[in-house]
Amino acid sequence: MLILDDEVLAVTLLLCLLLCQISCYLFIVLTLVFVLCMSGKPINLNALSLKHLIDTRGYAVSLLASLGDKVFAGYHYCQHVDVHDATTFVFQHNLQYPGQYCSGLAACSSNNCLYASDEQYSCIHRVDLSGSSAVKQWSVASRPAGLSVNKEHNVVVACRDAHKLQEYTTHGTLVREISLQQVGMTYPWHAVQLSTGDYVVSQHTSPGAVHVVGVDGQVVHSYDQSQASNVGPMNHPASLAVTKNDDILVADYGNDRILSLDSSLSSAQVLALSVDSGLQQPSGLCLDETRGRLYISEFDRSCRVMVFENDVNSGQSTLVNRDQSATVFQQREPQYYYYGSDYDDDRDYDFYGPRYDSSEHYDFNDYYDDY
Repeated sequence: MLILDDEVLAVTLLLCLLLCQISCYLFIVLTLVFVLCMSGKPINLNALSLKHLIDTRGYAVSLLASLGDKVFAGYHYCQHVDVHDATTFVFQHNLQYPGQYCSGLAACSSNNCLYASDEQYSCIHRVDLSGSSAVKQWSVASRPAGLSVNKEHNVVVACRDAHKLQEYTTHGTLVREISLQQVGMTYPWHAVQLSTGDYVVSQHTSPGAVHVVGVDGQVVHSYDQSQASNVGPMNHPASLAVTKNDDILVADYGNDRILSLDSSLSSAQVLALSVDSGLQQPSGLCLDETRGRLYISEFDRSCRVMVFENDVNSGQSTLVNRDQSATVFQQREPQYYYYGSDYDDDRDYDFYGPRYDSSEHYDFNDYYDDY
């Protein structure tokens, strides 16, 4: 009888160990499935439709970023960034920073902060998003424009007048500097790192170009007016967005369209987006693949920030009546005034900015004379 009890005990222990192993394997499998589900499917660029219009309170938004449940909207001549809820798109509050002429935004989930480039004072502002809203700033090369966060969680700055890219840690330490002028690239507006480690860069000229460059500054691929394409040359390409598959979106500002290019820049097509009156001077792009969503801001009189989603990723209950939203925008008085050198309609991004009280008036003609 004693031997039988020992055998039963041994079998019981073996069964317990086996169940523990199965439970561990099951936990690992479920964890992997959860991670894969949370990572979201690659966005289908050919199945995007307009679902929402974000109320910008009549201001022309030129800069966009998103992080978690927040959407950030920036303006060229403001010392704050608007924060909207990513589900309801309701305005929540402002983030203040001591900038003068913001020309780039980027959000970092790893460091929980928002970066804003200051073109007038050639510096970067880092705004803490953990609750303190503390602002840190550091100097960069001349006239920083677009910003992005790379896979090392560093901020990449496209410096227009210096014709170079600079990479900084979140504390403002220079990691890398890539000179572009030596390979014939001028006026970079935005740079985003690809999965290969190379950078795709928009050249804000007319005709414009998009290049892929290595960390050594050498051009790997180019797409410019010399390319045989049915989409024609670009006109002052501005913001970029890159998918998980390294497909590249370009805000072709002067041509009122969004272009889609592959990572080798060997083919381009106009993104088919159904928008009332068509796109008008698209300037800001922000891609949120976890939500199957693309944000586009226009820098013209409409002051629209549009939210495009894959139909398969959005439920009918979340949709906003597009016609009603558009009516609100049509009735709102645009808050802007003209400035700079764009009276000749060269569409060189120096067009108009938010309207200010007379006490805050600034002579933009004098400002650009300084450059």
